[in-house]
Amino acid sequence: MLSKLKHPNIVNLIESHESIDYVKKDGTSYKVVVIILELISGGELFEYVAEAERFSEDVARTFFHVIIESIKFSF
Repeated sequence: MLSKLKHPNIVNLIESHESIDYVKKDGTSYKVVVIILELISGGELFEYVAEAERFSEDVARTFFHVIIESIKFSF
């Protein structure tokens, strides 16, 4: 389902693999699931909000709008 979502405010799934051999440094290996996501620079929104502590009403409104549109789009 994530591979079908295309929205500017949702991280895009580039590729996924259900059974890849992961080899540890000691030589042991096991099967893993791998997902490759779009690179989003600038860090996470939560970290940005936590560090800023306060926003102007205009900035808060913009963030809120982006979050709500992304949630609405995914349903």
